[in-house]
Amino acid sequence: MQEYKTYEIENFGYQYGNLAPSIHPGLERQKMEEERLRKKQERERRLRKKRLIEHKKELRRRKMHALYMTFGLMIFGGLCTSYIYLQNSITTSMHNIASLQSEISDLKAANAATESRIHTATNLNDIKNRAVNELGMVYATSDQIVYYDMQDEDYMNQYDNIP
Repeated sequence: MQEYKTYEIENFGYQYGNLAPSIHPGLERQKMEEERLRKKQERERRLRKKRLIEHKKELRRRKMHALYMTFGLMIFGGLCTSYIYLQNSITTSMHNIASLQSEISDLKAANAATESRIHTATNLNDIKNRAVNELGMVYATSDQIVYYDMQDEDYMNQYDNIP
């Protein structure tokens, strides 16, 4: 027995072979139409399911992208905050150094002024006259001077009064 292939072209069913068509062409055509409609609905259902799966994948990709971007922005914000903090601490340190240098220069100037005032206020001749005339001091004679020999040490310990 020979099989028949039926092709639907523009809603007409053509049969190839030498057998006569069936007696109820409308019923067969209705079955073919229902089969075609069922296949079409099945294709649409599969297509919708495929689109839904692709849509879920795309949503997942977008969520991951948003998560990565958020994470990156948080790291960038942390780095910027750290940079600003470091810049602030460097600026504060430089201001402290400048104030300390200013204080040092002020103290050096005050020391120089005090030293100059001491040198101008002190007259060595007046001190010598007062020591000799008022206090009765005299210069030491050669027999009063005692010399000490130092070995390789650069200091001397005194355990008793010097005669």
